[in-house]
This record gives sequence, structure tokens and C-alpha cells, in this order.
Amino acid sequence: MNRPVPAAGAGAVSTLRAAPRPWLAPLLILLLALVLRAAAARGDLWLDEIWSWLAVRDRVHGLADVFLGIRHDNNHILNSLWIHALGLEVDGRWYRLPAVVAGSLSVLVAWQLMAPAGRVAQWLVALLMAPSFLLVNYASEARGYGVLMLCVLVSLWALECFDAACARGDAGRARAALATFWLAAMLGVMAHASYGATLLSLALWFALRLWRAPLAQATRWRRFVLPFGVPMLFAAWLSAVTYLDATAGGGPLMNAWQAAAAACSLALGGPVDGMWVWPLAGLAMAALFTEAALARRAGDERALLWLVMLLVPAVPLAAGLHQQFIYPRFFLGEVLYLLLAVAQLGARAWRHGGAPRLVCCGVLAAISLGNLFGLALLVRDGRGQPGAAVRYMSAHSHAPRIVVASDHAFRHGITLDYYTRLLAPGQSFQLLVGPPWPAQGPEWILRQDASRAWQAAPALHDAEGRAYRLEAFYPHAGLSGFSLALYHRREARAP
Repeated sequence: MNRPVPAAGAGAVSTLRAAPRPWLAPLLILLLALVLRAAAARGDLWLDEIWSWLAVRDRVHGLADVFLGIRHDNNHILNSLWIHALGLEVDGRWYRLPAVVAGSLSVLVAWQLMAPAGRVAQWLVALLMAPSFLLVNYASEARGYGVLMLCVLVSLWALECFDAACARGDAGRARAALATFWLAAMLGVMAHASYGATLLSLALWFALRLWRAPLAQATRWRRFVLPFGVPMLFAAWLSAVTYLDATAGGGPLMNAWQAAAAACSLALGGPVDGMWVWPLAGLAMAALFTEAALARRAGDERALLWLVMLLVPAVPLAAGLHQQFIYPRFFLGEVLYLLLAVAQLGARAWRHGGAPRLVCCGVLAAISLGNLFGLALLVRDGRGQPGAAVRYMSAHSHAPRIVVASDHAFRHGITLDYYTRLLAPGQSFQLLVGPPWPAQGPEWILRQDASRAWQAAPALHDAEGRAYRLEAFYPHAGLSGFSLALYHRREARAP
């Protein structure tokens, strides 16, 4: 385990008294995280979640098919296994349960990871992570990211426990920590392929720690291979059978540097795009380097981890080994470690008192306000409400066959396929890919946009001069999903 940091460590005089019930604060933090993630999980499934459901429906007939039958980057293996286990007819929100639970537990693990730095650092990391718009968003949808977050943090905790147990000669605890690390690492790789960056970061950091330690060469090798041998072999096998030749699903263009900067901005409660992204990313990097320098001076071994976790993704990005379809969610592991470093830096400022403490409070307040604004939108608007659009068309269509034209046949085709279950008996969809259209034209037109700032036109006219009026608009929170605009042919409007 890390040695306590004198400026923010357990050995320093705490400005917060220890709680008479030590379990009460972690329980409250866990409940806060769970409530926020459960609230954000109430809305309709969006495209990528439905895409996973569709892949399981069409390609999975047994467990092996999850690994071998879905060669697509939207196949988050643990999520696909969960969908297969629940079946295809349940309320879609049940598919989000593992993400909600695991994402909530990750906040509790972060609380434990900050224990060597003292109670102030624990509260800060909890207040940074529990209401984080970025973390809540991805821990409340039916994909692999919620479990990924838990595995990233448990991996660090288990590895530090293993190292500390080996140093004490406690073989029993070392074996327990080793098994925990193996489990977290293998589940992490199955949760999402981006866990590979976390595994490489931890391996490099641990190798550097061992190289600097006064140990025999054989002991160094043994202590490195024990935790990392099995997970790396498993990751190599899984990459060979599932990940390496997976098809990229595509999406809005965003290069890797933009995605990394957006992830840093979101970590500090900022926006995903716009003029504030790069300044906030720079501020996040400044905080990370400052904490790394202070921790290094205090002899904290995590100082090197903060730099390594930045280096591992930065080197391939700088070398140009990236594509245009990389998004902020791919850097969730790095964001989690960044928040640990920021919390520890904040604890140092708090314990210093005076102006540094005021700065700490001001920064925390600004981050919290940004996160709460995003959370309010997420709880209110969700990820675009395609189910609500289907219910509206079902209630206001003239004919049992509901004819719909769209600006993106693939995205709307998948969502309409899934939400056909909401139609009244006897109703069905006919999705028109493009002109030529039937003589009477489509009754409905669906349009979508990934931008939160999108303003739908109040009326449309097709090539034949038919008029369509905006009947309903369904915004989204701006990180996952799409805003939807639903237009109805004027002469076809129900009385």
C-alpha cells in the first residue's frame, strides 16, 4: 500500500474528526452514487444499447457466440452476456442494472483508495465521482462502462494490497489480493477493450516500482509475473478471438486528441465541446502534474502512476496510431485515476489552510455546479427518448401501417425495430430509406442530431411540396444519444 503523504496523509492532524460509526460515511456515499445512477437509468434505451440487444438477438444462440459471433466494437462482452442471460423480452432498463451497481460501487472503492491520504481526500474523491456527469452517464446505460469503472479501481486497490502483503511476508493476504486482481483484470477486459490501457499502465508502473526496490532479480520477476501473467495472457486470447478484427461502428467524427481533451473537461464538470474544453483540459493536466510532483517529493509511489497512466495513451496518440472514431468514454480509466490525483491535491490544499483551502472550495464548487447541470439534463431528457416518439406516432397515426421517412435510416431503423413492441396491436412501421416515396408521401418524418444545441425547424417541405409540421421534439443530455424531431404531414394530422 502507499505510504501516507505527510501533507495530506493519515498521519497528519485531521481537520475532520473520525466518525463514531466508520461505516456510516461510506454507506451514505454509496447511497448517493446509487440514487443518482438509478435516476439516470430510467429513460429509454438509445442507439448503442439497442444495437447490443439486436446483436444478441440475431447472432447469439449460446455463450460462445458472445465471444466468437459478434465481431463488432459495440460488443461489450459482459453486457452482451447479461442481455443473453435476461432474455430479449424484459423491460430494457433491467439491462442497465450491472452498470448502475458496479458504477456505484466504484465510488466506494475510490473512497477506500484514498484512505492513506486521509478523510479529507476521501470526501473529496467521493464528491468528485458520485455526482460526476461523465461517470453517471456511462454508469447508467446498458453497456460495459459501468463495470469497467469498478474493475479499473479494484485493480489498483488489489495490486497495492498484493505489494504490501508481499512486503510484509503475509502469504495469505497476498494470495487473496492476487486473486482479486486477476478477477478484476479479466472482467475489465471483458467489460470493454479500453481496459487494456489500464492494464498496461499498471504493469509499467508496477515494473518501475519493482525495479527501484531493493530486491533480488528473481524476486522482481516473480512478483511482476504473478499478478500480470494470467491477465495479459487472457487479454491476448480475447483480443485474438474477439477484438482484433472487430468492425468499428462509426459515429460523429472526433479525433483522439479531441476526445482526450473532452474527457478531461468532463472530468472537471465541463462541456464535451466548445471553447472551454481545451482550457479545462490544460487545467486538469496542470493539477495532475502538480500532484505528481508533490507526491514524488513526499515519497508517494502513486506519483509515478499518475504520469504513467497519462503516458500510455499519449504515446500512441502522438505517433498517429488512432482513428477518427474515438470518444471521451474510451478514456474513462484515465479519468478515474485523474480524479484520484485531483482529490489528493485538493486534500493537500485543504490541510494547508488559508488561500489554498479557499481555492480548493471554489474549484470543488465549480466542478459540482457543472456536474449538477449535466445531471439535471440527463435525468430530465435522457438519451433522446425514441420510445416516447414511437408512442406518439402510435397514438396519432391514421393507418395501421405507419410510414416513416428519416434522415438516417440505420439509426432510426434500429430504434424503431426495438420499440415496435410499443405499437398498438395491428400496427407496424414502414421505414422509407429515401425518394422516390409513395404517391401520398410518408406520414411522418424523423430527424436526429447528436448536438445538444440543435434547433429543429418548425416545419418541413418534401420534394413534392408536402408540408410537415414539428409535432414533438425530444432533446437529449448531450453525451450519449440523439435529439429527435418528429414531423407529421399536415393533411394527415389526426382529428
